[in-house]
Parts: sequence; structure tokens; C-alpha cells
Amino acid sequence: MSQAIPLTNSSQLAQRVGHEVRIIGKVLKVGMHLVSGEILLLEASDNGTVEIKLQPGETPTSQYVEVIGRVSSSGDAITQHALLSLGDNLDLSLVESLVKFTPQYPSLFAD
Repeated sequence: MSQAIPLTNSSQLAQRVGHEVRIIGKVLKVGMHLVSGEILLLEASDNGTVEIKLQPGETPTSQYVEVIGRVSSSGDAITQHALLSLGDNLDLSLVESLVKFTPQYPSLFAD
């Protein structure tokens, strides 16, 4: 049985430096960064803000998204590998409950 990519929030990123994560949140802003290219500011399920470095040509198509990517060495940003649209109506408090529930029952969330 393999490990699933963990669902995380903004406060857990520093513990997952260099690892693949999944994060669900609300799109706050999409813009350009002079060094890293296109970025997305995401409000995570714990209400913290996370900078997502988007792949070229990627743009969110809904208000809520799931990002799969690798946590930066600084522990405060994610380099996006996949971007999934979750629609325009999502209760982030329920997502936060799932973030907290997942580590307690890892066998439910493994392949």
C-alpha cells in the first residue's frame, strides 16, 4: 500500500519542506512575479495565505481549487504540479476538518 499525497493547510507547510502536498483553498489573486513567473495567492482552509508558483499557462477557472505540488525550501510556498477546479461554493471549515482528520486515519487515505 502506498502513501497518499497529504492534504495540508498553511500552518503545516514548514513541516513538509521539499515534499509533495495537496492544498485546497480560495483563490485570492493571480498575478505575475518578476522572478518566479505567474503566482496564485490562495486562502487555505486554516485562513492562512499561501503563494502558489503556477506552471506556465495554468490559470484557475473557479473560485476554489486544489493544488498538488512541492513545498519550497523556505516552507512558505508551493510549486504547482496540478491544479484542480472545485467550483465556486465550498465550505473551507469542512476542508480544515478533513485536514485534521486525515493523519489520524492514514489507512483511509492511502492507495
